[in-house]
Amino acid sequence: MKQTTIAVLSNSGGAGKSTLVRNLAYELARSGLQVALLDLDPQHNLDLFCGLDIEIPMIDTIVGMLGEKYDRDWHFVPVPNEKNIHVCRGHLGMAELQNEFVARRGSEHILANKLKKKPLGHDVILIDCPATLGKICENAVVAADYVLIPLILQDKALTGLDGLLNWLKYLSDDLNLQPAPQVLGIVPYAYNEKSQTHRQCMEQLKFVAARARLRMFETIDNSLEIMNANGNGLAIGKFRPVHKTVEQFRSVCQQLLQTIG
Repeated sequence: MKQTTIAVLSNSGGAGKSTLVRNLAYELARSGLQVALLDLDPQHNLDLFCGLDIEIPMIDTIVGMLGEKYDRDWHFVPVPNEKNIHVCRGHLGMAELQNEFVARRGSEHILANKLKKKPLGHDVILIDCPATLGKICENAVVAADYVLIPLILQDKALTGLDGLLNWLKYLSDDLNLQPAPQVLGIVPYAYNEKSQTHRQCMEQLKFVAARARLRMFETIDNSLEIMNANGNGLAIGKFRPVHKTVEQFRSVCQQLLQTIG
C-alpha cells in the first residue's frame, strides 16, 4: 500500500487521542503493516502506553528531530515485545518548541519538510497531536494525508467539533494545501450506553456528523480495562484479548483500511 500519514486530532483533552493511536498501531501492525508513531503531544503519554520507561535525551525525541539545527536521521525506538511499531518519542520540551516555531519562517511545514527530506519506510504514520490548536497541530495537518477525530461524549466536545472543523478548513485554505488532508471521520470515545447524557450526546453527534458529511466510526466503550492496559504499556488487544473493546478498536482499524487502501 502507499504510505499514509494520519493525524489523530482533537481540540479537547481526555478525548482518547493517545489511546486511539496506541490501539490502532497495534491492530495495524497485527495486519502486517509497518507503523510509525510521531508523538507531538507535550504530555507524551505514548511513552507510558507503549511501555517505554527509560528516559532518552531530548535530542533523540521528536523535539530534537524538529529543532532548527537538527539534520540527522529520525530516531525511533521499537515498542517492547511487539513487531512493526516504532515510536519517535515525545517530550515536555514540545511546549517550548511551539514558541520557537512562531519565529521560524514557514514553520507550519517543518514536519512535512522533515518527512520529505528524511522519508520513513513505514506503511502508516500516526501522529498523536496535542489538544491545543497551535503551530504543532498545524504541522501535523500539513504533513497528513488524513485527519481522524476522537471525541468524548460531552456537550463541550460536541460544541468544539464545529470549531475544529472550521479551523481545519481555514488552515487548509490559508496555507493553500493541495490536496488538503481528508477528514476520515469521528471515533466516539468512552461511551457508556447506560448514561442518558451519553445517549443524548450520541444522537447529537450523529446529526452533526451527517450535516458535515463525516463518517462515524465504531464507538469505543468506556472501560477501566483500557486504562489498565495503558498503565501496563500494552494495547488492550494484548492486555485482554477477549475484552469487548478489542473488537471495537479492530473495527475502527478495518474501517480505516477500507478508506486508505
